[in-house]
Amino acid sequence: ELSASLEIPQSDEVGVLAHTLEEMKAKIQAVLRETEGLTQAAQQGKLEVRGNAAAFAGGWQELIVGINRLIDAFVGPINVTADFIDQLSKSTIPEEITGEYHGDFNKIKLNLNLLRKDIQGVLQEILGLSQAIQQGNVKMRGNLEAFGGGWQELVRGVNAVIDAFVNP
Repeated sequence: ELSASLEIPQSDEVGVLAHTLEEMKAKIQAVLRETEGLTQAAQQGKLEVRGNAAAFAGGWQELIVGINRLIDAFVGPINVTADFIDQLSKSTIPEEITGEYHGDFNKIKLNLNLLRKDIQGVLQEILGLSQAIQQGNVKMRGNLEAFGGGWQELVRGVNAVIDAFVNP
């Protein structure tokens, strides 16, 4: 209970202990305020905010430094992912993500790189079809087996458009 006050105006051991407990309570409250500020900043998407570790000493400082490192561990991969998606939203195919990540962060990296590869593959397939048709090779069709899901449906649709023009 950090709201309780322990005021013992003695100067003996009991008074010193009471004063030390009050100081400890104040430090704990300061650490709680600092961590609450970090929590609120993260909830508001302010990922550049870090705790002021210099305001604390000893284990309290180590705690704030540890929380800052935890935030850093998330912010790097989040920023890479955000940049990747930003580039895609601007119709730019991002470079492959080559940074070293572990665990779930590595899964995100691998999935983004697979997405990049799929987009590149579909674009190359459609470009190849377009060039073949322009050169008079009307028998050329997109390779459906090279793709899955929606990408395969897109190539199937392009093949159908080619058939609709070539067959008549």
